[in-house]
Amino acid sequence: MRLAWRYVGLIGGLILVACPGRAAMPSEANLIQARDRLSAEIQRCSSVYHFNPDAPGLPQRKLAQNELAWRHCAYQAIKDYQKSNSTLASLYNSLINEDILMTNAFMHGQVTRSEWRATITQQLTQINAAEQKQIEEAQGYQSQKQQQLRDIYNMFRSFTGARPY
Repeated sequence: MRLAWRYVGLIGGLILVACPGRAAMPSEANLIQARDRLSAEIQRCSSVYHFNPDAPGLPQRKLAQNELAWRHCAYQAIKDYQKSNSTLASLYNSLINEDILMTNAFMHGQVTRSEWRATITQQLTQINAAEQKQIEEAQGYQSQKQQQLRDIYNMFRSFTGARPY
């Protein structure tokens, strides 16, 4: 009977190690899939509104045709993408808010397209760095979890007199 309770305790410990109370963090695969969906959605916006933000020769001092509608479509795509990584929601919201501010400044002649693009590129760089850090943390966490599971497995093996791996 004591042996049975010992196994119940060990199994309970295994469950706690395997399922710790940690905030949900998207995996690398989930982020890649979400980025692919975001890219596809931005492409859809470009197709629908016939606007490409990377097209050469965009006017430096005025919005291109359908650009504003394209931006609203892109904002929605970013909001949808944000759902896949709510941990960084504030960065995605900041990107949208900054782009709206820069769009208004651009429309009122207060900034050029180059200045606007530089500001948004800086925001995108920050988001990319934060997502990369998340991926690295998730990989480290996964390695730690695997080691804990190996340790528990070896503990079980020690009850049978078998050598640990």
